[in-house]
Amino acid sequence: MVGVTVFHPDFPSSHPLGGAIIECGSGVSFRFPPELLSISTPFADAAHLSALSQANEDRGSTSEERIILPNVPFQGFHMLLTAIHPITPYHTASTKISIMATKTVEMILEAYYTAEVLDIPYPTFSRLLIPCFPDPFVEFALSTAISPAYGSDEDQNLIQETVVGTFNLEYNSMSRFADILLIELNPHYHVRLRRLLRARRGITSSLISAMRTEPTPDGLDDFSKKCQKSPCPAIGSVQKKSWTQLRARAATFVWEAFKEERGQPGERCKIADGVLEETCMGCSRCFERLSAAIGKAINDMEAKLPTKV
Repeated sequence: MVGVTVFHPDFPSSHPLGGAIIECGSGVSFRFPPELLSISTPFADAAHLSALSQANEDRGSTSEERIILPNVPFQGFHMLLTAIHPITPYHTASTKISIMATKTVEMILEAYYTAEVLDIPYPTFSRLLIPCFPDPFVEFALSTAISPAYGSDEDQNLIQETVVGTFNLEYNSMSRFADILLIELNPHYHVRLRRLLRARRGITSSLISAMRTEPTPDGLDDFSKKCQKSPCPAIGSVQKKSWTQLRARAATFVWEAFKEERGQPGERCKIADGVLEETCMGCSRCFERLSAAIGKAINDMEAKLPTKV
């Protein structure tokens, strides 16, 4: 007697993409085109899946292509298919994110086991999963899963790419989910990330003071003589025509902008200039002097920031 095929609801028998029936552990099947596996994950092509497949005569004959992967956990395989599924009206980017949001750490660990069974290097698999988890700490955690059989420069490059997303975040803001995932995937990098972010925070905390005190190019700690002699909207915006007050206000506004926009390395000066143009009330002379001084303070600070996790 032919058993009933149990399809995963996200990849049912009538799935729009069609394809073969791929049956995983626990007897859960997926309708999916094997050729899409080879496009997204060259190490898991259709021929490779067929080689791993274990036919079962008790299931009866069928004209449909059936690939049986009893050693592949269905939860992990579901994450793989979700990640590589093309963006379509049926399966949008937001759909992928919402599906992945229901996954537990244990399911993600199963997904990496799935990658190992299918001979997909962890960096390749991580790059598929990362877009589905829009949290910098989760992205970093996923990148730290280093393949036992493929430890290489690719692993390290991916780790360094993702750690940049955490640079302007507080270590203590990491979600419990990301925290546990990082510990499970690579506890070594859990310690290193904490050390890196704390070191960066210590250096960054001195920036607002530096922005208030870095000398202007002309060395004057006052409004320029031209601004003092001719109408300057910036002078009129502060009490007692105080340059110190204007500069302190500008530094505070820039600091607040950094906290809101989380400027990445190389972007902070651009963010600062946008704030300074407004703070200087359209005065080009005040803007140029503050931009040069505050820009130097920013660049000096960024040069000191550690980036290697």
